[in-house]
Amino acid sequence: MPSSCKELYNAVVECLRESDCIKNGYSPAECIRMPLKEKLPAQCQNLLHAYGECKRRNIDMRYRFRVCFLLSLLRTLLCVYRGGGYHADWL
Repeated sequence: MPSSCKELYNAVVECLRESDCIKNGYSPAECIRMPLKEKLPAQCQNLLHAYGECKRRNIDMRYRFRVCFLLSLLRTLLCVYRGGGYHADWL
């Protein structure tokens, strides 16, 4: 699992552990499916959504290439704007 998604995964696990769903004896797999998913705290629901998006974006090669290009362009523009040349040691 990519490290960027691993942090979200760990946050989801921790949030589920603290939820009433787990404390009521349901498994994590049951808690993330409907209808129990609707009863999770908003924070857990948001983390689950973010984790799903992270996984999808790591699989979609079109998105990965597009983001890499845009990040590279953004770094260059920020470095030039701040007078640091084309090297982005601070990014």
